[in-house]
Amino acid sequence: MLFRLRTEFTLRAPRRTVYDAVHAVRDWPHWWRGCERVTELAPGGADGVGARHRIEWRSRLPYRVAIEVEVAAIEPSELIRARASGDLDGVGTWRFLDAVDGTHVQYLWEVSTRRRWMQLFAPLLAPLFRLNHDWLMQEGAAGLARRLGVAPPPVQNSLLGD
Repeated sequence: MLFRLRTEFTLRAPRRTVYDAVHAVRDWPHWWRGCERVTELAPGGADGVGARHRIEWRSRLPYRVAIEVEVAAIEPSELIRARASGDLDGVGTWRFLDAVDGTHVQYLWEVSTRRRWMQLFAPLLAPLFRLNHDWLMQEGAAGLARRLGVAPPPVQNSLLGD
């Protein structure tokens, strides 16, 4: 089952500062509740493309998710796109846009479940999977705000149609 999930929020911080914090994947467990561990598998090129990390997530639901993420594209201060494989398979794209009051962050996560039990129960559990994703992204936005010393933003999560 394919999920297309979008998260948006605005932080009162410069775009480069927000981009740099998100780009530093190894630091995520220090500020993103739910991100348990990040292990660097390959550093990638000078621009970061090709960098690979294993990321382990703990959720509010009684399961953990481990994915391997490889950076596929970078536009400094504007975009990070990565391919994920493992328990989930898909593409995540971060966009960083100037906003009147700081930086507008958009994250699009187009992902399919890969664990057998997830695939079997996805049609029934899809609302719970989405709520879990929304919680993780809320925690990410709040943690990023704390990391940058700014107020936590309201977060808008949405499920996109095919």
